[in-house]
Amino acid sequence: MTSDSTSLTLTGGMFGIDADSVTVTVADTDCVVSTISDTEIVCELGAVPAGVHNIIVTTQLYGK
Repeated sequence: MTSDSTSLTLTGGMFGIDADSVTVTVADTDCVVSTISDTEIVCELGAVPAGVHNIIVTTQLYGK
């Protein structure tokens, strides 16, 4: 990622372990998954406008 990216860590459950089967978006901007476990996702996020935004995690196994 570029120096304009920010590392974002999400904790929860049932994420799975296959980064190719998970997508994360913040303010309609893709957050590129760098590491994943069943309880944590770390992704790299480019520039988004300041403010409060929805974070959407979608898995092939469970959906949104």
